[in-house]
Amino acid sequence: MEDSEQSALWVWPTESGLVDYLGTDNLVTIVNFYDELPKKTSDFAVCVIPFNESEMELLDVSGDSIKSYAKKCGADYIELSGDQSFNGEWPIGNKFRLHQVTSVYKKTVFFDCDVIVKRNAPDLFETTPDDEISAYDEYHDWKDKEWITRQYQTINKFFGKPFDYNIPRFMINSGVMVIPNSCCEYYKQPTEPYPTIYCFDQQHLSMRLPDRKFFQLDRRWNNSFATIDFWDYIEESYVQHINDSRISQDEFCNRMDLMRYLSNTKNPTEYDCKTRYIDLPDSYIIPDNMDEVEIITYHYNLTQSKNLTRTYKIWIESLKNIAPYIKCYEVVFDDREPEIEGSIVIPADSKRNCMWQKESLMNLAIKNISDHKKYFFWIDHDQCYADSNWLNECVEKINNGFDFVQLFKINHYLGKTFNITESSHSRAYVCHDQPVTGSRNVRGAPGLGWACNIGSLKKILPLPNTMVGSGDEYLAAGVLRQVDWIKHLRLDVHSFDSCMSEEMNQYTERVRNHILQHVELTMGKYFNTYYCDAASFHLWHGDFSNRQYNSRYSIISECDINIDEDVFINENGLLEFEEHKLDASERLYKFFLDRKEDD
Repeated sequence: MEDSEQSALWVWPTESGLVDYLGTDNLVTIVNFYDELPKKTSDFAVCVIPFNESEMELLDVSGDSIKSYAKKCGADYIELSGDQSFNGEWPIGNKFRLHQVTSVYKKTVFFDCDVIVKRNAPDLFETTPDDEISAYDEYHDWKDKEWITRQYQTINKFFGKPFDYNIPRFMINSGVMVIPNSCCEYYKQPTEPYPTIYCFDQQHLSMRLPDRKFFQLDRRWNNSFATIDFWDYIEESYVQHINDSRISQDEFCNRMDLMRYLSNTKNPTEYDCKTRYIDLPDSYIIPDNMDEVEIITYHYNLTQSKNLTRTYKIWIESLKNIAPYIKCYEVVFDDREPEIEGSIVIPADSKRNCMWQKESLMNLAIKNISDHKKYFFWIDHDQCYADSNWLNECVEKINNGFDFVQLFKINHYLGKTFNITESSHSRAYVCHDQPVTGSRNVRGAPGLGWACNIGSLKKILPLPNTMVGSGDEYLAAGVLRQVDWIKHLRLDVHSFDSCMSEEMNQYTERVRNHILQHVELTMGKYFNTYYCDAASFHLWHGDFSNRQYNSRYSIISECDINIDEDVFINENGLLEFEEHKLDASERLYKFFLDRKEDD
């Protein structure tokens, strides 16, 4: 059965709750598993079950580390390959074949095929009890635990029990388990058909296993890639578990590539792993007049995303000798501790200032610039640069008469496994050269990083902020004189880009006019604009599909926000809602949550 057909059979709990009815098509047929085990030479076994071609491919990468571990522990290595599920309807059910091993060995260590066992991993046969199943409890690793509870309830429903019967407050991750013979009956195929829900085997085990029979391994033994804390444990873990049902089939090769890196690297670090496909220089060329250069970034983390803060740390390290020159303007909400060391802290209130504040911070930074500064750079703190001369080249271009310079010719986007997944040329490149194909944004990326002559920038201040982002889009339209862009904004036509027109139509008239005035002002300055002939790399911090680029504009009209009467700039330089409009914060907070930076 193809993977797409297989996924159609899976029952996934929905956001709204439990599915009311599940027919017999969603039941796994019970089969009589049989495997001829190799000759037993030890009381201990290390077992893997590559039940289909994909699992075999994963095992091709992980197998050596697992076999080496079995040898080090003096255990038999047992590989139960092939799919014995009924007509291939539920391949993952093959994991229950493990019972054939656990029922004859004194103790069995089971590994999923997507784990890498490090060379320094201690002997689990010696360190775990002989009368308990040992595994890692991943329950508290999930921010949203409701899906776990719903899966437990689904299992209860199928087996005719009350929804809330015996709902554990833990969930075993079955990717790494130690099962002694005395506990082998807890993990086995049910005697009657069971539901095709994701994680059934581990949730069924969690529901059956008494607390007194569960020995919890710490996260070092199952460092799950599917959860947000993976990078916190990458250096100290014994087992790296590169699991993630949400990785698309298109990224399967990238997943294996990450496994290869972890398998071949003795002491992997987060920084080295995330930058392994960026040919970073040892240092960057610093302009002779660096004291005249101002470089800023901005950190706005209303939802306290771990990935956003992590991304900053990777980014600032990647800048090497440029890093000391960076000024980070950080919005800090509700008297929290700053997340960025040495940042310029701008206090904020999560109810009053719950808006996109990038342009607000830029306006504040420009206001604070010393009189002797001539060049202004603003960079998103997820952009790394492979060209050692990019900073110097931008300064030289400004010296040669360009008012604005976009910091790259092409940007490569890194996926969740930090492989290059797609690319996009800069908006400045697309406007100056022929249109491109095969780019994530055929119009060219409008933002990510710019440099300018400070005198030129001051002619168009303050920069507009529409509360939900897109400031880069408006600036690029103005400095590049994209006449079609302003035409569709003013006349509601689709001549520039139908998708963009639809988005902009969702703005209230006052906000549209606010944007229009600034873009026309900028166009009227006839700026000289170009790009740096360099490549940049975008660090992953959440799926692109969750950015809401095509829907965020509707928030303005949905909340009926009048930009002249409902919003003002407070004493700290941030956008703030008037008292009568504070209820809009709730909708905007949901917008930031739905970006799912940590998902």
